[in-house]
Order: sequence, then structure tokens, then C-alpha cells
Amino acid sequence: MQADRLGRAFDVIKLLASAHDRLTASQVSRSLSLPLSSTHDLLRSLTELKMIDNDEGHYALGTGSVALSASVMDGLSVRTWARRHLIRLADTTGEAVYLALPSGRRLIYVDRVIGASRVSIHIRLGEPLFLHSTSAGKLFAALDPRFRRQLFEHSRPALTSTTLTTDEELTAELEHIARDRVSITRGESFPGILGLAVPVWTAEGALAAAIHVSTAEAAVGEERLGELVSTMHATADQVMADVGASPVAADEGKPS
Repeated sequence: MQADRLGRAFDVIKLLASAHDRLTASQVSRSLSLPLSSTHDLLRSLTELKMIDNDEGHYALGTGSVALSASVMDGLSVRTWARRHLIRLADTTGEAVYLALPSGRRLIYVDRVIGASRVSIHIRLGEPLFLHSTSAGKLFAALDPRFRRQLFEHSRPALTSTTLTTDEELTAELEHIARDRVSITRGESFPGILGLAVPVWTAEGALAAAIHVSTAEAAVGEERLGELVSTMHATADQVMADVGASPVAADEGKPS
């Protein structure tokens, strides 16, 4: 979609969002100073995308716009409320802490707090994560069917000698993650780096985010690993409580 047409599409969505009732094509055309023929084409395209709803020539926001709005607000609230808990987690563990959120069909890190250990890896905020080789990516693939489909539909490069790439390896891995509610990578994206991720759920039982910790694999024995996972789950519970999703309610909504 060209930039000017995309801009007009957002104008239509904003207009319908602010309207007190459904609008006709003529009303949209007049309000936005658009030719009526172009308005009809734009409304038809947005209806096909389910961004708006057409009831006998009268238009309102569709399910796509409502779902997108809810996702954005959930993401913003999780990121806002999680920040102080991420800082506390980094202070407590001394490790690098990240928050991963879904953004459309992508999974990205949106926040980080560097701990005292200062593990030296290059992770940029906002870049799409590999689903097969990152702890947050595998967590989402294990617990969210949309991301699971993406993982198996796309190519999976071997980033290191320990990266899991085959369907059989990843299927078994995702089953373990879904059961244990923790995702672990051992040098699968960066040699020598241990990655851990635990889920943050919404009150409705949807996977909202992943709390991720990166540390040096050589420095983490089984006892330390258990301590980290326990502390991360406690942090996730605190974030969920802040956004109105109690750990009990969230647990009821988790996939089995």
C-alpha cells in the first residue's frame, strides 16, 4: 500500500473511532475531503481486512482495529508496569534482563536492564527475534499457536553449533517448555551464553510478554539455574499483579 493511501486508511480508522455512530461513505468523504470514488475503494479494502465493518453502507470500526488497539494497550501497560520489576530483577540477580513483546507477527525486545555481571552480547531493542534460537522466541512458539506456526513455516538457520533446527528437535523442545513454563537456550544464538525466559500472562489468559535473562553459561550450575528461574517467575507474578492478572487467574488461562 502506497504511503499516501496508507495515511488515508489511518485517517478513516481515526475518524470512525471518534464517531458517535456509524458513518456513510459520503460522510467519510466529506469529513476527510476525499473523492467519493476513492473513499469507496478505501472503505472496501479496509472492510476486507476486517479493520472496519460495513452494515448496509454504514461503517464502524471492525474486529481487526479493536484487536489491534487492545494489543497495543496491553503491550504499553505491560512495558510500563514491568520496568521497575525488571530493574529489581537485574539488581537481585546481577544479570542482564530483557522484556520481549509481540508486535504483529514479530517478537521484539522492548526494554532491557544491564546487571552487574555485564554479559557482553549485542542485542538491539526493536529487532525481530529468531523464534528457534532465542529463549523468548521458543517460549512464544511453545505457548502461542500463532508463533508456533511461524516457527515451523520459516527457515531456521544454524547460528551456532548448538542451534536446534530440525522439526523433531524443536517439537520436543517446545513440549518441554509448554510443560515447565520456562525456556532455556544454551549457546543457541551466542556461544557460551545461557538464555532464560518465563511468561507474563494477561487476565484473559493470553501470553502478553516474556521476561528474559542472559548470562554466561559457564557461571550457572543447576542450583543457580533453579534460583534464577524461581526469581524470574516471582517477577512475572509481580508484573501480572500490577496489570490486573493474578497468578492464579493467569494459570487457569494457560494452555495445557
